[in-house]
Amino acid sequence: MTQRIELADEYNEIGWWSNWAKLFRPTTGAIGLYSREFPEPLFNHVVFLKPPPLPGQALLEAIEKFRARRVPPSFFVQKLQRFKKLRTSLSLLGFRPKDELVVLELRRPKFERGQGIICRQVGEGQLELWSRTYLRAFYGDEFLLPQVLSSVKRATKRGRSKFFLATHKGSPSGTLATYRKNGYIGVYCVGTVPEKRGKGVASTLLSTAHEYVLKRKDAMILQTFRSDDVERFYYERGFKRAYAKEVLSNG
Repeated sequence: MTQRIELADEYNEIGWWSNWAKLFRPTTGAIGLYSREFPEPLFNHVVFLKPPPLPGQALLEAIEKFRARRVPPSFFVQKLQRFKKLRTSLSLLGFRPKDELVVLELRRPKFERGQGIICRQVGEGQLELWSRTYLRAFYGDEFLLPQVLSSVKRATKRGRSKFFLATHKGSPSGTLATYRKNGYIGVYCVGTVPEKRGKGVASTLLSTAHEYVLKRKDAMILQTFRSDDVERFYYERGFKRAYAKEVLSNG
């Protein structure tokens, strides 16, 4: 069961973030993303879909591909027994755990909708407003607006993504996006602008996304970094931990 979710999630994540970063094949059995516009490991990392037979050689090939693109390499490695040798090889190369990405699957939904919050799916004409709200929620400013807007427009054109915007008393308050592939709908970019936090914006967005998922009879998955300290929020709303990945870098 875990392996099925794992592979579905990896392909879902790769598909979604390939709208934001460039996709490349660093070595056999691995997929990489890189971006100079977004410097975080989320947009600049390699994930192995299966353990390589020669971990050291595969890692050196991947690192060299990152060097050629002039971006610092990171690796997202599943915390599963079959990837133990890969994690050991990364340690020998000087890569250390910096964070953990926890993958969750919705099992028993328990969503509550916040009072006065309206959520709706937005079309192409409102993608700029969605992008501005996303940036306020995650970055606190709109400096990266051209890059984010370009990414969400690309995602819309490719057809697997939907974008949801929450408003509270008429003010844009939060964002959520979905990406559908192979019977799974991944939930991304769940964020609330600072002045609207604590009002139930994120929970209302998740409830709206769940209604969309139910219509398609797909499974609902999402990912959260351990450093964001919001796992408990998702557990309280019916998500269960499927597996986790270590975020390793040498910086």
